[in-house]
Amino acid sequence: MTIEALETWLESFVSHAQIVHDTRHILEEWAVNGIFQAAVEDDHFIPIPHDAPITVIRTSLEYHSVGDAFGAVKAIVALGAITIHDDTILPQYCFVRLYYNEEGHCYNTCDFYLG
Repeated sequence: MTIEALETWLESFVSHAQIVHDTRHILEEWAVNGIFQAAVEDDHFIPIPHDAPITVIRTSLEYHSVGDAFGAVKAIVALGAITIHDDTILPQYCFVRLYYNEEGHCYNTCDFYLG
C-alpha cells in the first residue's frame, strides 16, 4: 500500500470535515456564554470562543501491538488563526488532540495543549 492510498483511506475513515465538526461540538457543548475554557496545563485555562477557527493539522493512524485505550486514529487541530514561524505552526489559542475508535467515532475525551 502506498502513502497516498493510506492518506485516502484515512480521509475516508475520519474526514477533515468530521474532525472540524467534532471539535466544534466539543467547544459548543462546554461553552459558557459562548466561551470555552480549555485546560492546557495545571490550573492554566485559555478562554476560546466557541466559534473560533479550527484547522486540522494532522490525522494519524497508529499501530500499538498491545492496543491503545484511546483508539488508533488521532487528530490534531489548531484552535484560532494559525501562523507559521520557522516552520512551526502556532495556533492563536492552543492545539487539541482528538481520539477516534475503530468505528470512526470521536471519544468523549480530548487533550488541549500549547505546543
